[in-house]
Amino acid sequence: MKDLKGKIVYIKALDHASFYEYDKIDAELKNKDYIEVIGKVFDEDEDYLYVVSFFYQEAGSLRRLTGMKIIKSCVREIRVLA
Repeated sequence: MKDLKGKIVYIKALDHASFYEYDKIDAELKNKDYIEVIGKVFDEDEDYLYVVSFFYQEAGSLRRLTGMKIIKSCVREIRVLA
């Protein structure tokens, strides 16, 4: 996962899920949960990809970024789209 900054990507990653009022840890609870994201990689560091799906630009300055901060070790699939 190198040199993704500025690229449009599709990412499928393991997601967190909360649970409550379970009697036991069963097969249904153990199913993997995923998040799927499409957006532009605005930045990355050792641990995270910062994927922006919407932003507003005013007078050349970025304002109001919306997206996901994704833990790199949770990524199961990544495709560069553009």
